[in-house]
This record gives sequence, structure tokens and C-alpha cells, in this order.
Amino acid sequence: MYDVDHASGTWYIRTNLEAPNYHIVSVADADLSRGRSAWHELVPVRKDTLIEGVKAFDGFLAMEERFEANRRIVLRTADGHTREVPADEPAFAMTLARDQDSKGHWVRYDYESLATPTITREINVDSGEATHSQAGKWSAESNVTVIETSRSVQARHAPVSTVRSR
Repeated sequence: MYDVDHASGTWYIRTNLEAPNYHIVSVADADLSRGRSAWHELVPVRKDTLIEGVKAFDGFLAMEERFEANRRIVLRTADGHTREVPADEPAFAMTLARDQDSKGHWVRYDYESLATPTITREINVDSGEATHSQAGKWSAESNVTVIETSRSVQARHAPVSTVRSR
């Protein structure tokens, strides 16, 4: 299985070929005819992280990853530096918005949690500056999200998310 995106003369491929949690490879337009031998691995497979999506921009990638039960956004610049988009709570979900400007330096995404309704946000990949918009009346001060650890029947670490009133 795979997903592809294109920016600045390069194809970016999220594939599970020899990578059960997926990895991201790239191939230049000029090298497409060489097939997989022209692939360059950008983001290797990681045992503890599932790569769920990728969006290519001029000069960077935005990736959706599932790590420790949270769905997060990680930004990767052309020189290989990564930055995780910060979250407000310990249990949350972030998803990349479909309507992106691949030539810009802002990444639009949706943020939500058990205590926070869906909010559309943007983050600047260069400065880290963030903006957000929300509909309706809501206050973060009224609830708190907590992750507690439990043991499953198989004696494995199992995170449990709860919401409590402040």
C-alpha cells in the first residue's frame, strides 16, 4: 500500500513495502523510469510509530503519525530537521487539512481531544508561530484530559484517556 504526493520536482511516497508501520521515500521526476532503485529513504520505519499520512510542500514535509496512542503532526525540513507540532493536552488527535498551499510555509491541521472540540489551526514551519479558529463557545479551563496507565490482560502497558472537570 502507498500514498504519493509531489512538490518541487520530487515525488514523496508513503509505503509499507518492507515496512509494516510505513516509511517515506522520495524519487526525483528525472529518475522515475529507474523504479524503486531510484528511491531514497527519507523517514525510516519505526517500531513505535505508524506513519498515517504525508503532505509535500516546497522545502518540507508534513507527516501524520500515530505515537503512544496519539495522532500527531511532525514537520520535516529539506535538511532533515524535524519538529513535532505542540499539543495542548496529553491525549489528542491532529489531522492534516486537505486544503493546503503546497508553495506556502503554513500547515493547516485540525486538533481535537476528549475535552476540546475540533479546532482548525495553522503553524508556520519556519517560525513555529501558530494560529487557530473555532466555532461556538468553548473554554479549555472547564475540563482537563489525563492519560493514566493500566495493565491489559496480556500485562502490557495500556494508556487510558479520561476527562475530568476542573
